[in-house]
Amino acid sequence: MLELREVSTVFNTRRGTVHAVNGVSFDVPAGRMVGVVGESGCGKSVTVRSVIGLIRPPGRVTGGQALFEGHDLLAMRRRELRRVLGARIGFVGQQPFASLNPVLSIEEQFANLVWAHRPRAKRPEIRELALRKLQETGIAGPERVLRGYAHQLSGGMAQRVLIAMAMAFDPALLIADEPTTALDVTVQRQILDLIRRLLAGGDRSMLLVTHDLGVVAQYCDAVVVMYAGKVVEKGPVRDVFRRPRHPYTAALLRAVPRPGQRIKGLGGTLPDLVDYPGGCPYAARCERASEVCGAVAPEVERVREREVSCHHPALEEGTARVAAQA
Repeated sequence: MLELREVSTVFNTRRGTVHAVNGVSFDVPAGRMVGVVGESGCGKSVTVRSVIGLIRPPGRVTGGQALFEGHDLLAMRRRELRRVLGARIGFVGQQPFASLNPVLSIEEQFANLVWAHRPRAKRPEIRELALRKLQETGIAGPERVLRGYAHQLSGGMAQRVLIAMAMAFDPALLIADEPTTALDVTVQRQILDLIRRLLAGGDRSMLLVTHDLGVVAQYCDAVVVMYAGKVVEKGPVRDVFRRPRHPYTAALLRAVPRPGQRIKGLGGTLPDLVDYPGGCPYAARCERASEVCGAVAPEVERVREREVSCHHPALEEGTARVAAQA
């Protein structure tokens, strides 16, 4: 459904060029949910926003491809990209009130969305579509919501409105950039269950950016772990979380709160993305680091569906068994 190939994005600042995304590659297969995880500042949101043309100066995409249904989104002109976004690709951001226009009614915003793809659509059919989509997202009293404005909605309701708009044309791919960050825990669960239900059936896919590993474990089929603008590990969620091969993935999992256990934090900070390290970006914080880690960038090691970028990855289960026997 979506193939990212060596996508890179930079931001020009007074200090120099910030290398926010550095050669990111991963796939979102048809009918699958893929989660992108990592600590704040690792490049998750910049990656997905690069794909759908939401990077503005001083930022710019400097290379790579984002192939959606065989067409490179990064090579499209703005007009071509607008025809794809909203119709074939839906997007839900992390701040619903920043995405909704405060001076237009919800119905007017639905109408603008529909007219962008169906200029000849009439008001009655737009209203019917909007009511149906709001009902599908579980909004009680959709007529009242359509007449109202963003400031009259709760955070959960506003996010449901955004989801309804994102799913208006039943897109093949939904991109969600931390869609539950601003919501309380009970509403988070409702929103994620709603998204999974709306995507059920057919070959619809989802790319979910989140910092919550529990959400990825419960909802996603595959996970992409990012650090300092690079992919350090990716593969099926069950395999990666049960037996992480990259030390950063293992550190993230150790930091997940568990009943009766103290949280083991991750020491150190992200490297300077202006003066980007020549070796492994995680070397300064890594418990397995050796001299080669600071000097040489690791190659990507592929074993079946798993990929890891590390000079000293943990052994896979099968490999560990052979090593133990030896």
